[in-house]
Amino acid sequence: MEHMSLEQKETQVKSYFQNVIMGYLACDIHTLLNSELDAKREGGCTAPLAMTVFSAMNQLGYLTSRKNTDEIVKEARTEECIKEFCNDWMKRVDPENYRKSTIQEIMVSFFRHGLAHQFISIALSGITRDPKQGALISVYTNHDGSKSYVLQAKLLAQDFIKALDLLDKKIHTAKENDPDFLLRFYQRLYEQRQKHLNNNQSLFQKADRNFPTMANKLGTYTTKTSTPIISGEVSITKDGSLDFSE
Repeated sequence: MEHMSLEQKETQVKSYFQNVIMGYLACDIHTLLNSELDAKREGGCTAPLAMTVFSAMNQLGYLTSRKNTDEIVKEARTEECIKEFCNDWMKRVDPENYRKSTIQEIMVSFFRHGLAHQFISIALSGITRDPKQGALISVYTNHDGSKSYVLQAKLLAQDFIKALDLLDKKIHTAKENDPDFLLRFYQRLYEQRQKHLNNNQSLFQKADRNFPTMANKLGTYTTKTSTPIISGEVSITKDGSLDFSE
């Protein structure tokens, strides 16, 4: 990896961002933003929309944060990574909401954690995509005096797409204007993939023994996937390349 030039690393970062983030991720979000889903109570994909955004904020907060704390670099803690993405990118879209630490904490603790572990937000909170709710987070008073918090998932997703556009511009100018940003992004992406490969060597071996390999004569994948398949043997462990194209 160290022998790679800045230009080569820039190519790898751009490939990842264009194929994985602006390709698979952004296209999935645009599909989930379809206004025909707004009127549905069930089947409106409100939870998948919010969870997709939170997952992406987690990943991109880790890759782009300027902090070198253990919480970011070694552990990639969800709370810290999402807060970093809010502070660095989301607040450029809407500083009134995303700069507030309380809103950041509510998004993670009430909504992201609930969605990740039980599909729905935790008690006394809910998620909507109803266009009539214009606030990112609305607070309602219940009959017993308790408060309920409702996240507007569609607004969150629309703001996230705008933040992606800002990040896209940053990546395409980083080599000239902020090379440290580019190197940090590449380094963390590389280490993330390498950690996954190293931690799962025994599982890879078990999988090789238990599942048939579906390949054509050229040894390439024979089925289309809705997410990219990343090769670790050649593109990561041998030359540091991160090939995210299909």
